[in-house]
Amino acid sequence: MPAVPALTASLSPAERRGHDLATVMAGLTGAVVVGVPLGTWIGAAFGWRATFLLVGALGLGCLALTRAALPQVPPAPPRACPPACDPCGCPPCSASCSPPCSPCWATSRSRRIWRCSRASRPR
Repeated sequence: MPAVPALTASLSPAERRGHDLATVMAGLTGAVVVGVPLGTWIGAAFGWRATFLLVGALGLGCLALTRAALPQVPPAPPRACPPACDPCGCPPCSASCSPPCSPCWATSRSRRIWRCSRASRPR
C-alpha cells in the first residue's frame, strides 16, 4: 500500500494536488501536536491501557471512514526488469522489478564486473 501523501497525490486532480497534500500533512502534524499531550493526560488520569484503547478505537473508526470514503485504487502492474544497458552486462537494479533484480556486481565474484562497477561509479 502506498504512503498517505503518495496516495493523496495520485487521487487528487492536478489543480487541487497542492491543497490536498497540505491538508494531509497538516492533519499528520496536528495529530502529533494534539495527540501526545492528550494521550499523556488520558494515561495519567485513567491509566496507560485507556490510552491504547482510545487510540485503537480511533484507528478503527478512521479505517472505516477511509474505507468508505476513498475509491478503490487498482494496484500498479509489476514492471519487468529493463534489459542490460551497462557496458559490463549488469542489469540495472530496481526494487520495483518483478521478479526483483539483484545487482550482479553485489553478488558476483567476477573481477571484470567489480572493475567495471568501480569505473562506472560517479565520483
